[in-house]
Amino acid sequence: MEEKRVLYCGIDVSKGRADAAVMTAGGRRLENPRLFMDTPEGRGAMAEWLKGWLKRTAATRLEIGLEPTGGYEVHWVRSLRGERWPTEVEVRLLPTTAVGAHRKATGQRTGTDATSAWSLAEFLRAFPGLQIPGLTPEERSLRSWVRRTEGLRKQERALSNELQQVLYETMPFVLPYFRDCPQWLLRLLAEYPTAAKLARARGAGAIPRAPREKVEALQHCARVQQAALPADGISARNVQELAEDLLSLHRRMDQQCRAIGEFVQEQQIGAEVVRWLLSVPRLGAYTAAVLYAELFTGGRRYG
Repeated sequence: MEEKRVLYCGIDVSKGRADAAVMTAGGRRLENPRLFMDTPEGRGAMAEWLKGWLKRTAATRLEIGLEPTGGYEVHWVRSLRGERWPTEVEVRLLPTTAVGAHRKATGQRTGTDATSAWSLAEFLRAFPGLQIPGLTPEERSLRSWVRRTEGLRKQERALSNELQQVLYETMPFVLPYFRDCPQWLLRLLAEYPTAAKLARARGAGAIPRAPREKVEALQHCARVQQAALPADGISARNVQELAEDLLSLHRRMDQQCRAIGEFVQEQQIGAEVVRWLLSVPRLGAYTAAVLYAELFTGGRRYG
């Protein structure tokens, strides 16, 4: 196969549309970039446009390159790979970091989608065969589920930090017990959100899984310090609502983590890899699912 008979098509994908640019192996640009809509008709029109260029140039190979764009590239990749082509065609997902570095090194400007499409075509020419693994629909869904669940941890940290800031003013003696945000302490704060209420509480010892000695120590501190600490309604409400929000978030996280771990094992997703991960001592099903989703999907293997 002669290199001069290869065509390169860079496709800059955005929400609902894509700009495509075609270039020869020698770097000659063919026509201005063409805009296509992300619809069955638009994707079909792109395929016909590319077939037209294959015919006019008598090219024996077409290479198509796209960057991952948070899922907006999925329909384009599926459609182009499933198309009936008159010659050899390869659709490559290009590594965004490498594409950006190449643009910077070659002084390319990508102020518009059209110029970005040209730069992708240039990248295809410069780096034959370079691509990143594509995910199956099942792998993409699992990764989305995992990342959404991990996002809850960020919410937890933000709420925990906010609650600690409020407690610093209203009940500072609680902070030494706040490490790892224990649920018994959150339940205690939700029920007794001020030092005055905690000092007078008779049912504090009945909080589920609350260490009796720690509860007694907190109540002693509350009785000693309550006169010097704020006891206004707004502060109490802030403590109560933040504690309740954290408890609710903990329940949701536990449910999600358990559901993901069980689903991956029941459906035999990445069965060989997941079994290998679970053989690691003290590594749970959810952690194995996260590692698989982030490191092993798309056919990647480590070790």
